[in-house]
Amino acid sequence: MTIIPPETDARRRDDDRLACFRTTTTNAIAACTRVVTRADPNDVVLSAGVAGTVYGWRALSARQLARHLLAENRDEEALAAATKSLELLQRYDDRRQKKASLLRTQTVVDQQRQWLTFNLAQSNYVAGVTAVRLRRWEAAMKHLTDAVAQDTSFIGAWAALGVAANQIGQYAESRRAFEKMLSLDADYFTDSKMIHVSSR
Repeated sequence: MTIIPPETDARRRDDDRLACFRTTTTNAIAACTRVVTRADPNDVVLSAGVAGTVYGWRALSARQLARHLLAENRDEEALAAATKSLELLQRYDDRRQKKASLLRTQTVVDQQRQWLTFNLAQSNYVAGVTAVRLRRWEAAMKHLTDAVAQDTSFIGAWAALGVAANQIGQYAESRRAFEKMLSLDADYFTDSKMIHVSSR
């Protein structure tokens, strides 16, 4: 018997996934957690394409869970959720590559790669900012360096990278990150902007 994951079941609405993104923090945390902890798509009979889609949706839910947890100052749990998001994105990419060799046009493959790269940058940023809040500077450096490699125009990630590098005494890297951030937005710190999880 094939079990259809809620993310791909056109016959019913995925209320938990919707609540993960649309409800108050407490309800959203519970909804996101239910989505992220669902059975692995590999444990049911699914094509590589469907499994990849499920991993992609769950990765976004895991990142949203991390954001909700950060809003509640539950930083350790937020870091675990952001790490889970990155793991799910890797699984998405594994399935995407299997599917790409079958019948996809180059345009579709490029669109999927762009989606993946954008979401890897976002999830690395959330993990990096969470590590900054936890004062885990080396972990922050790794995630934030990955984020700016994946999206070189990610202003918030450059700013957070500058902070993390400064904290571990990598002053040249810190300066480079802040200079890049200022080249992208000279008013980043003076315009009442701050490093936060929800946007660039």
